Amino acid sequence: MERKKTFVAGIAASIAVLAFMAGPAYAQSADPAAEISRQAPTGAVGVLDTKCGGPSNGELCVNLFRDSQGQGILVRYDKCCGSEVTARVGWKRAGSSDSTATWDSTWYKVERNEYIVRTWRVSYPCNYEYEGLLQVSGQGIFRTPDTAC
Repeated sequence: MERKKTFVAGIAASIAVLAFMAGPAYAQSADPAAEISRQAPTGAVGVLDTKCGGPSNGELCVNLFRDSQGQGILVRYDKCCGSEVTARVGWKRAGSSDSTATWDSTWYKVERNEYIVRTWRVSYPCNYEYEGLLQVSGQGIFRTPDTAC
């Protein structure tokens, strides 16, 4: 339970940073939660829902959030173990074909203790559910449980 609390706090900080920066995704080493906490701007961020799941070598989470700039979807993959992979993150409406997914256009080499985080500024209807996606070269697509606002 403690790991989940720490991760949710880290994800909220990730949303704050990405909502502020609205920049591209990246693979980053070191302690992501501590690094993001130092960069987080002041201001309220509303996390509507968070769901995590994914492969056995890490954790994949999706957040639906709302802040002063509107709505967004954040997808983050934290790799804990195993060999380096080439991967990208994305999202889609639950139940729709994978061909309708929105993907980060960049593939990243991700090693143990690194992560990918990406945010999309999109308006989404709350009467649908959404999935966070991780596509790993040579392994396929992993997904989070469905989330909704």
